[in-house]
Amino acid sequence: MKKAFKLVVMTLILALCCGNIMVSAATTEDKSSYETPIKQMIEDIGGFEWEALARMDMKYYDLDEIAYGSSKEWMAEVAALSIPFVEGDLIRTDDYGYGFTDYYAINEKTLKKQASKIFGKKITCNNLWFGERGFMSEAYITNDDGAIAKFECYETETGLYERDFSIKKKGKTYTVTKKVFFGYWGQGEAGEKANFQITYTFKKSTKSDYGFILTGMRIKRI
Repeated sequence: MKKAFKLVVMTLILALCCGNIMVSAATTEDKSSYETPIKQMIEDIGGFEWEALARMDMKYYDLDEIAYGSSKEWMAEVAALSIPFVEGDLIRTDDYGYGFTDYYAINEKTLKKQASKIFGKKITCNNLWFGERGFMSEAYITNDDGAIAKFECYETETGLYERDFSIKKKGKTYTVTKKVFFGYWGQGEAGEKANFQITYTFKKSTKSDYGFILTGMRIKRI
């Protein structure tokens, strides 16, 4: 009788242990399931990342940190600068010898689609700021030509070098931390330590083709 009782108890213990293992395995999220699409989105909005670093380096040099989040103006610009423009979108090119600037027309439908993919929100060309602000790359709206994306192209000695990259999940938020060196390419090639930290926050969403939406971005000097 005692042996039978012990057998029943051991069977229950094994069942509970195996059950816990199965539950744990089922609730553990595969890292690649979020790392791959998040990395892809960061790559796709890389044009704004570069521009944001350039603004910190050359325009906002008195700021130690800048944060982006709920502003629709910011969302509209990120979406606009991530559009894969084609030759047919080109309005004009200003050539000034040592470089040139391309001006592209932003299609309203395309901007809405990009914004929905990245942020899961409805963003229109009217959310862009009005007129140029003198940045190398920027998106804005005008009275005459509608919505414009501007890209200055000339030889610089500036490079962007990633020194560290991590993704951490806490609750429903996925936080990406990138440490980069942004500056003279010679220093970058020589292994100069990171001088900026970029932090992105993401959340899962069925509204995005990536399966995630960008909820915030922060850049600070380190």
